[in-house]
Amino acid sequence: MLETIAKKIVEFYVRSGAVPDDEDHRELYQYGVEIFLSSAGNLLIIALLGLLFGSLTASVLFLLVFLLIRRHSGGYHADTYLRCNVVFGCVFLAVLLLAKLCAHIPFLCIPLAVLTASGMIVVWKYAPVPNPHKTLNDRQKRNAHRFAILGYTLTTLAGIALAWYDDFLGAVVLGTLTAIVVLMVVGHCSAVRNA
Repeated sequence: MLETIAKKIVEFYVRSGAVPDDEDHRELYQYGVEIFLSSAGNLLIIALLGLLFGSLTASVLFLLVFLLIRRHSGGYHADTYLRCNVVFGCVFLAVLLLAKLCAHIPFLCIPLAVLTASGMIVVWKYAPVPNPHKTLNDRQKRNAHRFAILGYTLTTLAGIALAWYDDFLGAVVLGTLTAIVVLMVVGHCSAVRNA
């Protein structure tokens, strides 16, 4: 469905003369429109779930942490846009559930902080997890690795500090980081299995 919508959008731009009328340009623009629509869909899903569960602040915090770190760490990539949206929504709901649990039982923030901090081992070893749709040269890999480590470390420390102030929001940050680590492991195992 997303592919069909993207194709129609590109066709409109081809007819208007904004996009050259050749197959290479069409495919490139269609892919770009698909990525844009899928990303916008993911943002909308998380915002709607945040509103639905009365946690819009948590949804914004989740998106900030997830998008900042995941861009450099890599991880599991679904093979369809629908599966991507479903997995992303489920990850957010799992983080939200964990954060609500930590808000009711604040002691749970301690093992969550330890788990999140130990996730640094995974980030150090595997970041960036290869993505078949986005190949990186050696320099880009080194930079992504460094940024993933630095970003994960600083965000873990910020999450721990935030948990002292607000168990719920701290747990959102820590839970999001832990989810990223889980997606990195799944992505790595998938890449090894497919190699």
